[in-house]
Amino acid sequence: MFEISLGFAIFFILIFLGQEVFVSMAAAVVGMILFTGMDFDTFMIIPQTMIYGVESLELAAIPLFILSGELMNVGGITSRLVVFSRTLIGHVQGGLSMVAVLVNMLMAGVSGSAVADASSTGTVLIPAMKEEGYDVDYAAALIASAATIGPIIPPSIPMIVFAIVSQASIGKLFLGGAIPGLLMGFALMATCYFIARKHNYPKHPRSDFAGILTGFKDAFWALAMPVFIVAGVVSGFATITEIAGVAAAYSGILGFFFYRRIKLSDLPRIFSDTAVTSAIVLITLATANSFGWLMSMSQVAVKLMSVLSPLSQDPMIIMFLINLAFLFIGCVFEPFPALVIFVPMMLPLIQSSGIDIIHFGVVVVLNLMIGLLTPPIGLNFFITAAIANRPAEAVIKKLWPFFLTLIFVLVICIVFPPIVVWLPNLLIK
Repeated sequence: MFEISLGFAIFFILIFLGQEVFVSMAAAVVGMILFTGMDFDTFMIIPQTMIYGVESLELAAIPLFILSGELMNVGGITSRLVVFSRTLIGHVQGGLSMVAVLVNMLMAGVSGSAVADASSTGTVLIPAMKEEGYDVDYAAALIASAATIGPIIPPSIPMIVFAIVSQASIGKLFLGGAIPGLLMGFALMATCYFIARKHNYPKHPRSDFAGILTGFKDAFWALAMPVFIVAGVVSGFATITEIAGVAAAYSGILGFFFYRRIKLSDLPRIFSDTAVTSAIVLITLATANSFGWLMSMSQVAVKLMSVLSPLSQDPMIIMFLINLAFLFIGCVFEPFPALVIFVPMMLPLIQSSGIDIIHFGVVVVLNLMIGLLTPPIGLNFFITAAIANRPAEAVIKKLWPFFLTLIFVLVICIVFPPIVVWLPNLLIK
């Protein structure tokens, strides 16, 4: 276990020194090889495993979905969804806070990225909530929490990554996240309602049918996009990469010709942001694949099974133990490297325990999304705190009700597997 401990020690030291995740993993791999005395040929395998880690055709869907999200955000989709959501539930006490959750549920069908949703919805809704008298730290905490729904309701970039490392069905994973994503949204709305009652947050006049219809018409083409994506996945008419390409083209057409919010001068920034974000994801996956390969050579999975198997043979207990581990992992790892490094280690145990791989995948992604709300990584609350111009520690104090709500949904999804697997088993044979 010495070389394993050494690798993780190097990784964590570099992370806490402020290095990027992919740099830390690459240094950990080199350090493990040097200290274990592996021959020079091993160094030749490292770049090969890095390339192998990103050569999957399905991975091409990731930059395309990122591009789609960027085009939708610049194209004014967020503001239209806010207006439509407000006509539906703005009349409830604390209605704008519930609108924030509903908008993130709708945005989930566009970008598939929690960080992108936190940024786009936070820019619009945090100032709006502040103007209506909401505590700004509460607003930032709410947006950070609601944005975790993004990768659960399809499409989902983390689920594509999970499917690639586990050989699971992307279509089934997408559908498996639909009901848990709705549960997350409704549970967060209930939490918002009780907090709004306690603090007497305002409500808007109820919209009439004509107002709702107008809001729906304005947002219709954006609302139709998730339907197209799910229909393509379920029917098998196109691959996930082809669907992502269509989604990007659809987003561009909406922004240019229907909403007329995207200008030619915006394209260099959109493509640049997409390229940078995609590069960060892919280089992280490449180095994580090498890190995972070295873990495999060190037989970490076998050693992990030897530790956990004697504790219980009950699949439910094993799921709870693994999810406790992932709650900790989510605190110190970003979702993508966590999926690539740790899922392959867990798969032999999952398979031997008879746990459904789709159930496991959706629960793990949900778990890692909760990790986006916990320090020291906590990307979501760092983003919303920056948008609100507030210290991160002030936002964290307001996160706890939402964090506990999401933990409750996670437990429900673990204990009742049909919540996850019923829909994919019904629609995809």
